[in-house]
Amino acid sequence: MRSHLPDLDDTDADRLAETLEDLPLALEQAGAWLASTGMSLADYLTALDIRIGRLRGAPERYPAVVAAAWNLALDMTGPDEPAVVDLLHLCGFFGSAPIPFDLFPVLADIVSPPVQPQHSRQHHGASASADAQPLAALTALVATPPLFGEMVHRLQTLGLAKVEPGTGTLTVHQLVQTVLRDHTPPESRPAVHATACRMLAADLSGDVEGNPEVWPRWKQLLPHVLAVLDAQRASLTSGSDETGWLRDRAAIYLAEIGQLNAAIDLFEQTLDDRLRVLGPDHPNTLIARNNLAHNYATVGRLDEAIRMQERTLTDMVGALGPDHPNTLFVRENLARAYEQAGRLDEAVHLYEQTLTDRLRIHGPDHPHTMVSRNNLALAYDTAGRLDEAIHLHEQTLTDRLRIHGPDHPETLTSRGNLARSYEAAGRLDEAVRLHERTLTDRLRILGPDHPHTLISRNNLASAYQIAGRLDEAIHLLEQTLTDHLRILGPDHPATLTSRNNLARTYKTAGQLEEAIRLYEQTLTDIVEVLGPDHPDTLLVCNNLATAYEAAGRPDEAVRLYEQTLTRSLRALSPDHPLVAMVRGNLAGTMKRRGSSGSISGGDPND
Repeated sequence: MRSHLPDLDDTDADRLAETLEDLPLALEQAGAWLASTGMSLADYLTALDIRIGRLRGAPERYPAVVAAAWNLALDMTGPDEPAVVDLLHLCGFFGSAPIPFDLFPVLADIVSPPVQPQHSRQHHGASASADAQPLAALTALVATPPLFGEMVHRLQTLGLAKVEPGTGTLTVHQLVQTVLRDHTPPESRPAVHATACRMLAADLSGDVEGNPEVWPRWKQLLPHVLAVLDAQRASLTSGSDETGWLRDRAAIYLAEIGQLNAAIDLFEQTLDDRLRVLGPDHPNTLIARNNLAHNYATVGRLDEAIRMQERTLTDMVGALGPDHPNTLFVRENLARAYEQAGRLDEAVHLYEQTLTDRLRIHGPDHPHTMVSRNNLALAYDTAGRLDEAIHLHEQTLTDRLRIHGPDHPETLTSRGNLARSYEAAGRLDEAVRLHERTLTDRLRILGPDHPHTLISRNNLASAYQIAGRLDEAIHLLEQTLTDHLRILGPDHPATLTSRNNLARTYKTAGQLEEAIRLYEQTLTDIVEVLGPDHPDTLLVCNNLATAYEAAGRPDEAVRLYEQTLTRSLRALSPDHPLVAMVRGNLAGTMKRRGSSGSISGGDPND
């Protein structure tokens, strides 16, 4: 307060502080307001006292003095500066994170008829002109940067928002946002909220999956997306096309950056909303159920995923027919869940059926057909049918080279998958050459920080390890882990896999203390992220047990193997390859523990 009112004497300062209950947020705003308006302290206290009286007995979601101070500022600003009040009301529906200035110009396109939205998918053809009229004063200014800049400066001067120099953003305190939403006239609130949703939907790209170029903007605006979605859920309204679109895309973004539980929360909300609004048999409801089931499988909730996906496939066939593209996508997702659960015969059968249908419906060169052929080849890999897998991978790579050329991301994916099959079949020289070429091309085309580049570096390191080139493998894996930590963060599943793979290579190189330290750290983190029964968690448990035995700690190894086997049998099918691996490692360790020799159990490639 003193920074705004240095000449205020102690008596008056104490009066103001006492009236505002010594709350720093209210004192800061009051000081800015008095300094910028020249209003006398006596008049301010009188007006403030009237508004505090009106708020007595109101729900205590925030201190009454905070609401009174901001209501006073808004009431006195509104008649002369309606655009300022419009901007604040709109900011009340965003999150408390900094709001970028460059989000606001789209408001003119959304509100002003007859301007048509540039992306019908994002705006869904809604003109929004009628229900956005409460923001007409703001809309008239946003297209003129100098006027908008003056308005933002005015907010700062009045203490109604913070503008950090050089950031291009403004920030409104979360508590103040609650007051602002309450101050917005009830008849205008749905329109203001809908406008905030439309602004975000117009700004954000829907092409989120596997497209890290759009992730920085999603990261910046995600707090605001979540805020408008929370407001819609709290109001118990059905929401708009934009809220449904934002919730679905935000869930996909969260899954992409490894925030899997938060993603599942949004996928569950999406399904709930579509069940309530559209009913259980609507195609969009079935898509929402498919997306949720797929993400259940991702976090290892395989029983739920399979039950939900089986039901979705049955309903999709009934609603759209067996040959509809959505039906085929659901069938492949069910096959993938079967594969994760170790039900390989069922998985392969569904993959083969889907490939046959796509060849018949789309022909051999359609992108969906090639995806199906790639998925079947990967399932053959998992099932140990390497000759069949290699044949399909080679065919897919040939076709993608012919159709897309050598630098297309799908071509590079096929080359990497073929290299993995060569590696599994013992054709190491061919595998290393393909991995090296794929990494070189991805560095050139996608850059060093793209997730696919990191995958290629990890795969090359794995091939180096198998070929006995341990120094090269360790160098690549240490670099990859450093980059994963920097780009995706410590809790992303890809980071955890990277750390597991480096630990495995340390173990192979005889660096057992480093291996055990990394395995233990990875196990702690992966339990937190994916849960104790996820297949990746169980794999890390198995790998840590092999490191314990190699370090001469067989009792710890046996205990961990026994725990892992119990959990594997609970979470996976009895014939899952991981179950067989853990059972074999346990038996071998117990046998060796009873003999004089000591050999280490094997741990798999991830």
